[in-house]
Amino acid sequence: MRPRWGQECIFCLNCELQCPEDAIRSAADMMLMVPFMRYNIRKALADPNIESAPVEFKGGTVRRLD
Repeated sequence: MRPRWGQECIFCLNCELQCPEDAIRSAADMMLMVPFMRYNIRKALADPNIESAPVEFKGGTVRRLD
């Protein structure tokens, strides 16, 4: 089943992250969003005020790699 995006959706993407079957897709997965996501990641990694760690996302679970 596909989720129904309604007026209550605030585009937090939590449903997509929590899905153990990796079955939910959002606009963030579209190729159109890739340059924006790369830009945001690049800026965040360059900012010493933002903590970061390598992670792996698989089956609805985020696992820290270090």
